[in-house]
Amino acid sequence: MNTLVYLDQNIISDLRDRKLFETKNKELMLLKSILMRPDIEVIYSHVTLDEIGQIHNTQYFHEHYRVLEQLEAKYIDPINKKLIDDMPYKVALNYVKNKRASYNTPYPYLEKTIEDISRKISGHPINKTPEEIGNDTMKYMSLVVDYTIQQINLLDVNDYEEPMKSLIINMQENIPRLLKEFMSNSNPFIDSNNLPLGTKVYREHELTKKLMSSEPSVSELVIELQERWQNDKDILNSTFVNNLVEKKILYAYTQLNWFGYHADDFDKVKKNKDRFNASQNDSRHASYAHRANYLISNDRAFCKKTIVSYKFADVKTLVCTSKSFLKEYGFNQFTKFK
Repeated sequence: MNTLVYLDQNIISDLRDRKLFETKNKELMLLKSILMRPDIEVIYSHVTLDEIGQIHNTQYFHEHYRVLEQLEAKYIDPINKKLIDDMPYKVALNYVKNKRASYNTPYPYLEKTIEDISRKISGHPINKTPEEIGNDTMKYMSLVVDYTIQQINLLDVNDYEEPMKSLIINMQENIPRLLKEFMSNSNPFIDSNNLPLGTKVYREHELTKKLMSSEPSVSELVIELQERWQNDKDILNSTFVNNLVEKKILYAYTQLNWFGYHADDFDKVKKNKDRFNASQNDSRHASYAHRANYLISNDRAFCKKTIVSYKFADVKTLVCTSKSFLKEYGFNQFTKFK
């Protein structure tokens, strides 16, 4: 079985031909050669596509896709998590096409309200109270439920053979009821308008201060995350991440940021720089990369948080820098690739 390797965006950027030519970095040249071996499969996600899509320089934009082509990278389908072996440009076009098609559904509006509440809690200047955002979320969730039921009912069972036919019948009979039951929950942010927002109060809490003042080890952080997970999991069950491992990774990564453990500046508002979105992308990279044998990144803070998150979620993926990956694979900076 081939070795799966997930590359963080900073690695893809460093592996561009022009960048390698300019830097003459032998370590990265060797890394790229190894990643092109037939027994290694590089994989990437829609988060990779989103980040490449934010590149305004046309030359740099194409250079990133060229790296994915050179490495014959495979795409992780965000729905079924299967690997797609299409050309990266084709994958990107399909992804953008599907994203645009979703604009005619309630899903983007629901995603926006969920992002708003996360930003509000983080201390960003959102001109609505948590309760108002919660009401918007419940409204759009109701629209999503109605839309989903409508799409299921549009399926003609006579167009399918068994076992798919029976599965669709079962869906049409049971899913509307289950979705309606799910929607019976009330706004979770009622009476939360006066709660303190941002990381300051959270980090100054007695339990958090005690934890972080001792320069905690990975094991100590995992124990703390396990205790908090038990207290928070009822709330987390209402999130839209169904995969338990992904949910635990995203939870741990977010908590570590709030602890102040190698935290990024997700709670800061900077001119022309959306650091909240960048932080969210980092956590999503970590959640998708757990399907690989190796995750390679030269972002030290990202690696530190991901290592703890994987330990908490019982994920075996090895988190490496470019240098430690070469060492893990039995090479060093001066070894010639054969």
